[in-house]
Amino acid sequence: SPEPVLEKHGISVEDAMAIKKALEAGNWGEAFSKVTSEMIDAFSISGTPETCIERINELIKLGVTQFVVGSPIGPNVREAIDLISREIIPHFKE
Repeated sequence: SPEPVLEKHGISVEDAMAIKKALEAGNWGEAFSKVTSEMIDAFSISGTPETCIERINELIKLGVTQFVVGSPIGPNVREAIDLISREIIPHFKE
């Protein structure tokens, strides 16, 4: 992410670069070990359907109008898509 985005979320450029370098080297374990829960919260929505609904509502209140569902969404992609469509999306239909 661009430096201003990292700064906004309290993530140092050095930490982001360390993750990037590990990924570029194909060292997934090292990269994942450097990712903090704060980083995950800053750049994704994750958790139970209830947690995801709460977070989406917070972002809507801030003016966000579009969301992208993408990888990684768990070990069973089909199950995750079904869960999202059954438990989360209905809360946001007009």
